Amino acid sequence: MKKKQVLIQVNSTYDFYTFLAIINKSKGNFVLNLLGPKEIINNSPKKFLRRFNHIYKYNPNLKNLLSIHSLVETIKLSLWCIKNKKKFSLVCVGAYRNEVTSILAKFFVKNSKFIAIKQGIDVPKDKYEEFRNLRTLHDYIYFKIFGYSSFERERLKPIYINSYKSDYFFSMIRWINDPFKKENIYTVGLETNNLSDNRNLILPDYRSLFKDKKEFTKSILFIGERTPMTPYWSNTQDLILRRIFKLFLKKYSGYQFYLRPRLKLTNNNFYKILDPIILDPHQSFDEQLNQLKPSLVISVKSTASKVAAYYGFNSIILYNLLKLKDKELLHLNYLFGDGSPAIIVKNEQHLKTKNLACNSKKSLGKNDFIKLNDFLQLKMR
Repeated sequence: MKKKQVLIQVNSTYDFYTFLAIINKSKGNFVLNLLGPKEIINNSPKKFLRRFNHIYKYNPNLKNLLSIHSLVETIKLSLWCIKNKKKFSLVCVGAYRNEVTSILAKFFVKNSKFIAIKQGIDVPKDKYEEFRNLRTLHDYIYFKIFGYSSFERERLKPIYINSYKSDYFFSMIRWINDPFKKENIYTVGLETNNLSDNRNLILPDYRSLFKDKKEFTKSILFIGERTPMTPYWSNTQDLILRRIFKLFLKKYSGYQFYLRPRLKLTNNNFYKILDPIILDPHQSFDEQLNQLKPSLVISVKSTASKVAAYYGFNSIILYNLLKLKDKELLHLNYLFGDGSPAIIVKNEQHLKTKNLACNSKKSLGKNDFIKLNDFLQLKMR
């Protein structure tokens, strides 16, 4: 009997490890193939790449009608889709909404089961209001030519004058014509929260990928974020966070602090009180994390904290301490409302009284995470 072909498309190393954790122990009558950005595939461990029968690469710089290079790369990906549109029985994508997903859907959705795995619980649609601008027109033309569907652009209500300045934080894109069936959209997380967008929850066995039993190091990793971190950030948040930094320095005296900045977005000087070792933002976060093995991972609102927690590291999130606006809290509560094992710290007393750093003598061991057994086998039926 001829084995069925499965295509797994990733956009980031986190997508890559998510699908690897799902398929790691799956057995069935199928063959796995990988489609991903050149840089990710070129830098991925060979032991993981050997899990795939064929590996296809694309350039992720696609969605720009004003760039000849981007148009050429989009056409290359489209031609690859045309060539292979009847090859795969199942297509799994690492982003529910983006240009690569729309391009793939245009060619594959009629012949393949289409599955997406996303992060975070979606904020209810009635909290948003649609808006249009030149970027909306650009995207409409692009997806009309190359994609299955364009996307509506929405911002959390109320929309203020010059709200485009906060677009990175409060905006959401939604399919105009959604190629996915509701039951085929999965959110990484656990059923341990009060928020829901009625998507399936899935928690892959990430730690099955990282079997190194080395001990945690006496180190703390801060995730550098956009500076300032939110549109309404002010001196108030600066003062609170500096006070928290001093608390960490006092409580974890003797620990080495590290900072992973976001490329071209983080002001490293903001963290200078910690005297951290600055990590290379070009290196894969997953790789850095498992090389460093920190006793604690800290961010204000970065999904990197969730990723670290899924991989088995003690991880905390601080945004509740910073007196943010209700609009900001709504966004963040849903972003982290998927039941991630990362701890969302509620008050400074928690930081003062609890030892949040993992004991350096404790090893990274077998996890107790929920596994979705035979995920691919189930979807191939």
